[in-house]
Amino acid sequence: MKKIIYFTTAIDKTDYKDYLEYWDVSPNLSNQNFHYKLIKAISITNEVNVISVRPINKNYQLDKLESGIKVEDNIIWNYVEVKNSRLDKLLSLDKRIKEVVNEERKNECVIIVDTMNRYLLKEAIKYAHRYKFKIYGVCTDNPINISFVSNGYKKDLLSMGKKLDGYIALTPKLNELFNINNKPYVLIDGITENFEPETNINIKFPYVFFGGSLLPRYGVDNLIEAFERLNKVNLKLVICGHHEPEGFKEKIKKYSDIIYLGPLTYDDVCAIQKEAECAVNPRPTDVLIDEYSIPSKTLEYLSNEVLTISVDNALLKKHYKDAIIWTKTGSADELYVALVRALSLSDKEKEKYISIGKELVEKYTSLDSVNKLIQELIL
Repeated sequence: MKKIIYFTTAIDKTDYKDYLEYWDVSPNLSNQNFHYKLIKAISITNEVNVISVRPINKNYQLDKLESGIKVEDNIIWNYVEVKNSRLDKLLSLDKRIKEVVNEERKNECVIIVDTMNRYLLKEAIKYAHRYKFKIYGVCTDNPINISFVSNGYKKDLLSMGKKLDGYIALTPKLNELFNINNKPYVLIDGITENFEPETNINIKFPYVFFGGSLLPRYGVDNLIEAFERLNKVNLKLVICGHHEPEGFKEKIKKYSDIIYLGPLTYDDVCAIQKEAECAVNPRPTDVLIDEYSIPSKTLEYLSNEVLTISVDNALLKKHYKDAIIWTKTGSADELYVALVRALSLSDKEKEKYISIGKELVEKYTSLDSVNKLIQELIL
C-alpha cells in the first residue's frame, strides 16, 4: 500500500454543505466532485494524505476557514487554514503544507496534484523536487477554458504542468497538451460512484432535471426555451448549478414551471437525478471545449439510472452511443425534439436506455476501474 500526498481544493463531501452555506456566488461543484471521487478511488489500495486548500475569495462571507484534520478510512483530510487576505493566506498555507509533507518525507511517497490550481501546482512541484517524490498531475481541462482568471495564470499552469513525472488525463488532447515529454499517463473517462445519497430533498411532482454551469455558453438558455415549448401542465424543469449569471434568478421567476434550487451538495444532486423523468446535458457543441473535457454531469446521470439527453460529444459516444438520446448541436429546436422523444418512450424503452448506461459506467468509470488504472501508473 503506497502513501499518496494529494494536493487539491476538494473537501470531504460531508463537509461541503457547511462550506457552501457562506458563498454569495456558488463555486464550481464539478471540480469538487471529481477530485473527491478520484481520492476515494485511489484510497481503495493506498493511504491518501490530502492537503486540502479550500477556495476562498471576496464572494465568501467569512474572513477565514479554520484548519482541521478528518480521517475517513484510508484518507486523511488535512484542511489548511485559509484567510481572505492574500499575504496571510500564503503564509498560513505554506506553514501547514510544509508540516504535512515533512511528516511523510521518510516514506516512499507519490504526490498527485490538480493541474488547474497555480498555487497547489507550484507547492507540489517544490516538495516533489525537495524530497525526490514522483509527482503526477490530474488534468481535467485546458487552462484556456478556465473562467475568471488572467491569461498569465493560464500560461503558468501550462508551463508548470509540463514538468511532472506522469499524468492522469480525461482526454487524449489533454494528455497531448501537458505531456510534451512523453511521460507515463493514463486516460480516464470520468469517475462515478455507486451509493445511496443522504438527503432531505423530496420533490413530489414529475420533472426534467439539469445541473451544471449556468453560464449561457453551456446551454441552459436553450434548454429553458425548449422546455417551455413542451407546454406540459404537470411537468416542471428543476435546475441547480454554479456560475450563476447576473439576473438569472429574476429571469427564472417569470416561469411558473421552472424550479431553481441554486447550488446543492453532491448527495442532494444525485438524489434529485434519480427521481427525474429525464436529465439533460445541453452543452452546445464546441470543439475546443469537447476535446479537452468530458461533461461529467452526463456520466453522473447514467450512473444514477436516469434517462439521459445529451448534445453530441465524440468522447462520450465512443462508449455510450446506445445509452443516451443524442442531439447534434444543442439548439433549442433539437432539445425540444429530444425532450418530446424522451417523454414519449414506453417504460420498456426507457428501461433499456437506463440499463445500458448503468452497465457501461460501471465498466469504464466506477471507483474500482479507475483505481486499477491509477495503480498501473504509480506502481
